[in-house]
This record gives sequence, C-alpha cells and structure tokens, in this order.
Amino acid sequence: MLLPYGSDAPLYHLPIVTGAMILLNILAFFGVWTLEGQMSEEDFELVVNQLILQYGTWKPWQWITSNFMHAGVMHLLGNMFCLWGFGIVVEGKIGWWRFLLVYFGIGITQSGMEQTLMLFAGEGGSLGASAIIYGLLAMCVVWAPENEMNCFLLVGFRPMLIDVSLYTLGTGAVFIELFTSFMAGMSWGSQALHLMGAGLGFGVGMVMLKNGWVDCEGWDLFSVWTGTQNKAREEEAEVAKKIVSAAQQKALDQLLGAESKKAAAQASPSIADDLFQTAMPVGQLIDRDETLAKMRKAIGACDPQTAYDFFGQLAEDPFATDLPEADLLKIISLFQKQKRWSGSVPAMAHYLQYFQTKETPIRMLLAKILVQVEKRPGQGLAVLEKLNEAQLQDDDRRTLAVLRTRAEQMLAQDPQAVEMIEDW
Repeated sequence: MLLPYGSDAPLYHLPIVTGAMILLNILAFFGVWTLEGQMSEEDFELVVNQLILQYGTWKPWQWITSNFMHAGVMHLLGNMFCLWGFGIVVEGKIGWWRFLLVYFGIGITQSGMEQTLMLFAGEGGSLGASAIIYGLLAMCVVWAPENEMNCFLLVGFRPMLIDVSLYTLGTGAVFIELFTSFMAGMSWGSQALHLMGAGLGFGVGMVMLKNGWVDCEGWDLFSVWTGTQNKAREEEAEVAKKIVSAAQQKALDQLLGAESKKAAAQASPSIADDLFQTAMPVGQLIDRDETLAKMRKAIGACDPQTAYDFFGQLAEDPFATDLPEADLLKIISLFQKQKRWSGSVPAMAHYLQYFQTKETPIRMLLAKILVQVEKRPGQGLAVLEKLNEAQLQDDDRRTLAVLRTRAEQMLAQDPQAVEMIEDW
C-alpha cells in the first residue's frame, strides 16, 4: 500500500479546494452510512442506485454524485490520501478556482463518457473519486516530473517513508493498470476507468501548459525530455547581460568626446575597460532622478526585470545614501506575482544587503525559492542561519523547521554536490 502525503514541488497556493473535497467525500460516506441504519434494505438500495453511476441508463446528476461515493472505509481512505498528495501539487500551482474547474471537469467528463459507453449494458455501475485522482496524477507528471512525492509505504507489516519522483509514480501507476487490465482479458473494469481519468488529466495538463495557464519554472515534462529545463533561466540571464552592456556603452559614450572615443576604440580591450572604470567615478555617470523615474515607470508597466536593472544602477552609485526601499519591495512583489521565482533571487539578495525592515519575510521567501526552485539547499540554509529565531512567530518557526529539514535532506541525498555559498 502506497499513500502519498506531501511533495517538494514548488507550490504557490493553499490547498483550499483539495481540503474541501476531502471533507465532502468523508461527509458523503458517513451520510450514506447513517442512512443505511435508518432505512430498509430495499429503500437504501434504491437511494444508493440514484447516487452511484448506473449502467444501462443515462442520469447526468450521477456524473457528479458518483464521484463522492465509496464502497468502504479502505476505499475512502486510499482515495483521500491520494487526493491530498496529488491535489496539493495541482492546486498549489493553479489556485483554488482553476482547481475546482479541473476537479469537476475531469469527474463529470469521465463519468459522462463512461455512462454513455455503458448505456446498453444490462446492469452494473461504478463509484469513487479514483478517475479524478488519476487525472490529477497525470497532471502532476506533466507539470512536475522531476519533483518527488513523499509517500508512506506499507509492505507486509513493515511501514516505510519513501520519496518517489512524480514521473516514476505516474508511469508506474499507468503500467500497473495496463498490466492488470491485460491479465483480466482487457475487460471493462476499474482499470479502464482509471486510465480514462489519467488520459483526461494528461490532456488538460498539456493544454494548460501550452497556453501558459500554469507556471512550471521550465521543469515541465517536455522541457525535461528535451533537456531545455534551464533554457528560460539562461535566456533571462542573457537579456540582463545585454541590458547591462548597453548601459555601460551609453555611459562610455557620454563620458568620452568624439576623439577620446576613437582613441579608446583603437586601444586594447583591457585599456578601454580601465578607461571606463577609472576615468570618472561611476556615481557621476548616473543621472539619479532620470534613473529613478525610469525604474518607477518600469514598475508601473509591470516589468520587474527592467526596474531591477535600474535599481542596480542606483545601487552602484558610491554616493547613494538613500536607496528606494519601497520601490525594491514593489519590484520583488512583481517578480512574485508573475511567478518569476529565479528572477526575484538577486532582488531579494540586494534587499538583504541594504535594508532590514522586511528582513524576516524576505529571508523566509528567499530560502524557500532557493530550496524548492533553485535546488540550492546550502545557500538556503545560509540565508536562514541569519534569522533571529527568538523574534519569529509560531507560523514562521514551523516554516523555518520545514525548510531546514528539506534542505538537510537534499544535502544528505547528494553529499558530493559542490555549491558556492554567497553571504546574503
């Protein structure tokens, strides 16, 4: 028995609907169980037949109700553990209302297809949230194949805690369903229902990914397959490099007259670089008011990278004594709203270098990104090390403990990894 309970995938939303669906499933189970003790066997069977997905008929309301019915306590518990594990990943990436649409969309579509296909069957039916759960698992595989699912594994009477990649978990589950279906003579059974749900989830996951409705930080299934999972981060770095180079060239053009510029062009690269660095202090090359105005214009245009580049120019001014803290916080907030987690790291490191007002939440957020997104546990621990734990709230202490534990686990799993630690 394998029961998932957590994941290291980057999550940006609380599992509100996941928890609500688990509660509804539990309430539905005990509600039906209570009815069983209050009704005759014949009446109870009539009620249940109106709630499960009946074959040989077409009752659209059952496309909803059947997903909340379970055959027993073990059926319910197994499904709810899986719903929690896969639900927190999917909802954690897309938020509650999109997850609600996905949850009912998969459940209703699969149930409608199943009942339609079995319209001419004489008898039988199905119940449970398994098809939805397999759909959520397939979406996890598309969006976060390299991330791990924390699972409780019971082999015989020996319990174990293991971490399994979502890709391995998803492909393994599909293989098991195909194998058991083959061994059963490819007959219509729960395996077919599970595979229908997985197919729907895979399709939904691809559509949302291709339309940019979910941020996978460049680590989706197709990026991993093609080896381009770091491409987006590298492209951002290249753009930033070009912006800095253009700014330096503009400053050099302003500094040198036509003749001096010509002489510098004829000099060796090292001499030209020395001229740029030493001819005049960098602070004198920056029009502070103009740079500040451009930075705020970029903030207003929701362009955090350009705004941060202008902030960097202000920070390089050796005469600057009043850097705009509020503007830097707005830049960090824009990065977060656009889910550009890696892009926000330098801005937060800059904040910790110059300011202290929001040091605690910035350190906590920076450490979370370093550990969960950047996979830099050593740097994450170094950032957390400077926190004053005595001043933390209870929630912050719990978050700190979780981050430390995860970072230490990552270091233990790969003790040979070399990581350059910066003083942030």
